[in-house]
Amino acid sequence: MPIAPNTYEALEDAVLERLAARFPHLRVERYPDNPEGYHLKHPKGALLTRYAGSRYGAPESLGIIVQERRIDLEITLFLRSLHGKEGIGAVLEAVRRALTGFAPPAFGGLIPRADGFQGEGNGKWRYAMDFSTTTTVVQAGEPETGAPVTKITVKGGQNGDIAIQVPGPD
Repeated sequence: MPIAPNTYEALEDAVLERLAARFPHLRVERYPDNPEGYHLKHPKGALLTRYAGSRYGAPESLGIIVQERRIDLEITLFLRSLHGKEGIGAVLEAVRRALTGFAPPAFGGLIPRADGFQGEGNGKWRYAMDFSTTTTVVQAGEPETGAPVTKITVKGGQNGDIAIQVPGPD
């Protein structure tokens, strides 16, 4: 089943693709289902993406529901080095540059929100960087069940009533 273009899955797929292209020397993948059981096996490190939630704006119309959705995405850096060109600091800055302003189809540009230390264990350093973007959510339409409109009359136009004939179904 194809992924809808403005879902968090589509956003995560686009970010994974961009990070994999920009960081071929690291493993790039989704955050694991069981983070406690995750073992870093890559010799240098990994970038893990995780959907962190959404917030929705007020509806922008009176008919169908149309509203802004802010999606938050976390990139966890899990590296074996803290310093140097392949250390957390350098990679953190490179991730920020790679994703800031990146706008996958159906989304606004990614905005960095925060980053920080998550932990260290056995020489493996974890930092996380949070990004957000926006998209528009539109209510799913229901199929029309009534008779199709074939004539529209606008009352009281400048030159009297105006009638527009719309071709009906064959």
